[in-house]
Amino acid sequence: MMNKLFPVIFFSLMLMVSAVGAEDVEIRCLPEETTEIFETVDNSAGIQILATGSVQATEMAYVKDIYNQLLMRDDNSEGRIRAAIEREAPTILIFEDADDMDEFYEEHWDNKTFGGCYVQELLQEEIIIHGSPAAQYEFVDTTLNEIVYLIHLNGIKKAYPSWDQRLQRASKKAVKDMIYKPKLFDPEEPDPEYLPQDDHDISTYSQYLAVGLEVYYGYWKDKDSVMSGGYEFPTREAMQEGDPELFNLIEEIFPQSLFK
Repeated sequence: MMNKLFPVIFFSLMLMVSAVGAEDVEIRCLPEETTEIFETVDNSAGIQILATGSVQATEMAYVKDIYNQLLMRDDNSEGRIRAAIEREAPTILIFEDADDMDEFYEEHWDNKTFGGCYVQELLQEEIIIHGSPAAQYEFVDTTLNEIVYLIHLNGIKKAYPSWDQRLQRASKKAVKDMIYKPKLFDPEEPDPEYLPQDDHDISTYSQYLAVGLEVYYGYWKDKDSVMSGGYEFPTREAMQEGDPELFNLIEEIFPQSLFK
């Protein structure tokens, strides 16, 4: 049976869609030759979202909705995170699948930095709309994970540098205590290896925050493990007890619930 929330969420998302054809609006930052495959662009949330032709309007709206919901607490206070993000003007590129994305970068690898613009990729096949039939199965929606990277690196890190430093310390402690096990994926090796404890760059602790938020919002509560054992605690309550540093950091910045 379809989740009863799905029709409500689906209708709400349809009302929020304001995307237009890519040819109808100026695309910021990206070189013109890199934008040909994107048929839809949405700048209405203060970030630029470009999508290939297969991406549905409801999926575009869902991505924007997750972004806005994560910033609700910031919007109700000083708005410093959203303001920082808008100054950075990041872009989300939504591809149909990994092959689609790889083909894009093979053609435009020389423009990978896109003139210094921050680009966050997202795959359509990994957008699992909350309350949809697919969400009832073992699929984990990666939309939140990818958007947290964007919010952290473009917003929080710049708006609240002391908070970001605390996140770094908490992440290093979690790695040392073996409750967070970031993995290094070598394309030549099918099995991932754990990162050394002294190899702790910004992507490591940004991922720590993203996984923590997935746990906080219940993404992993019914799964066998978090990230195939990459994080120790599957629920908010377990994280509060076992990783209070991350729990407290989340509670300071983010809303207590999504999908209200």
